[in-house]
Amino acid sequence: MLDSAKRGPREGSSRLHDYRALFERHWGDVFRVVLSVMGEEFRGEAEDVAQEVFVEGFEQLGQLRDRGAFGAWIRRIAWRRAIDRRRLARFRFVHESSEREPDPRGDETEEKLSVKQALERLGERERSAIHMFYWLGMSIAEIARALSMPEGTIKSDLSRARTKLARRLEKASKP
Repeated sequence: MLDSAKRGPREGSSRLHDYRALFERHWGDVFRVVLSVMGEEFRGEAEDVAQEVFVEGFEQLGQLRDRGAFGAWIRRIAWRRAIDRRRLARFRFVHESSEREPDPRGDETEEKLSVKQALERLGERERSAIHMFYWLGMSIAEIARALSMPEGTIKSDLSRARTKLARRLEKASKP
């Protein structure tokens, strides 16, 4: 980035306006990507990660060759940062028991816990595709755009994830 002292007031203001426009245009996609990787229980942390992604993206904007590819580029940064943060979160909670306290609202049924555990065992892409498709209601095309992957890859990931989930849930339900 240019040193703000070397820019005139209009040029700096214009750049800030451009950054704001990029942020507003891509915030939803970036946040959905991060949330799909981290999971709903980390919503607050996902917002922090999404903001960090934009800071990192704006700092590295000079490295982007094709400005028209900003959306795909920033979503890839989001994907990597979310995976990194998720891995760190796993290490943070290693000392906790795998048995959870019952949800005081009574919402955490045994079935929901089985689904959560089965989802945790999926790969990052598969879990994200399932989360985006079923929880966030995104279409195949929207998921493909958010993850910067071909639609066929997303369809394959969803199919593979459904098969794995069905097997694991069937196995978990047997006494």
